[in-house]
Amino acid sequence: DFTHDRHRTVDDTPYGGGSGMLLKPEPVFEAVDAIRAEVDAKAESGSPSGSPHIILTCPGGTQFNQEKACELAAKEHLV
Repeated sequence: DFTHDRHRTVDDTPYGGGSGMLLKPEPVFEAVDAIRAEVDAKAESGSPSGSPHIILTCPGGTQFNQEKACELAAKEHLV
């Protein structure tokens, strides 16, 4: 739903070469924007909903471990 090319591409090769594939940021950000818009629309219509807790990963971020998994599992709306 969030890609705009003919092949609906969500990944690409790493800049500078190397093995593997990387997710393109555009489809991810468009998906998150769509989720936030849906939550806002529900809030305006009077439906009880909390703000989503959005997690975006990066190479320089904190390490994901069991403790962090338990902390995030307690969140009600997790993206």
